Amino acid sequence: MLDQPIPAIDLRADFWSLRFVEERSEAYAVRKNVAMPFAASTDRGVMATVYADGGYGYAATADTSPAGLVAALERAAHWARVTARSALFDSRSLPLPAPKGRYRSPGVDAPMPSRREWFDLLHAESAAAGFDPRIVDWEAGIEVRTAVHRLVTSSGGDVVQEYRYMMPGLSVTAHDGGVTQTRSLNGYRGICQQGGMEVLARFGFEAAGRRVAEEALELLAAPNCPSGTMDVLLAPDQMSMPLPTVKSCCPYDKSSVAPLPARSVTPP
Repeated sequence: MLDQPIPAIDLRADFWSLRFVEERSEAYAVRKNVAMPFAASTDRGVMATVYADGGYGYAATADTSPAGLVAALERAAHWARVTARSALFDSRSLPLPAPKGRYRSPGVDAPMPSRREWFDLLHAESAAAGFDPRIVDWEAGIEVRTAVHRLVTSSGGDVVQEYRYMMPGLSVTAHDGGVTQTRSLNGYRGICQQGGMEVLARFGFEAAGRRVAEEALELLAAPNCPSGTMDVLLAPDQMSMPLPTVKSCCPYDKSSVAPLPARSVTPP
């Protein structure tokens, strides 16, 4: 896709662009010391945009052959002309972008562990998490996703962006005396950053199994929030939460799955 030649486009239009996207994903998981099936996927396609006769149209295709690209552009041009009379503004007044450039995620070419090494790492964290009989469920996993985006325009633009995302995750559920608590490493998809193994190191993924399990047990033993009228201190970004959610986020409230740090909520 990076070096794919663009065929000669003979299209009656004011402007066109092709946005190529290819994403590959590999996901690994170990639950309760049992390796889950390895999952891999590839998503590839092109989106065509055309300005014609004052309208603008779009089309998408998984056929990245020269014939497939031309067909997508012709379909987008058709929709541009059909909808031109209903357009909110005249596409002929829009700029005709011609950006050029290239971006690559930090360490996008850095070597990754083998599949066996990924599972060995997850097995180690899983084994460390299930150390107490009150731990009833636990799972460690990671998804590695790579993506290539390329934008080509009729005005000479050609931009390439290469990404690699690391998405590690770990959760532990503890139960005792009719009370259940789940603790996770930054929540579901709470860690999603560009880079390589340094992302795991940044969040302390190695050795997180035992740490998160101990936090789940601490939540299990925490007393319920006392009744009464209390003052609460919220960070600005937390003001978007519904009030029932705010109520459940007190560090001493056992209904909280991921309590706010003490500096964010003033305990009674």
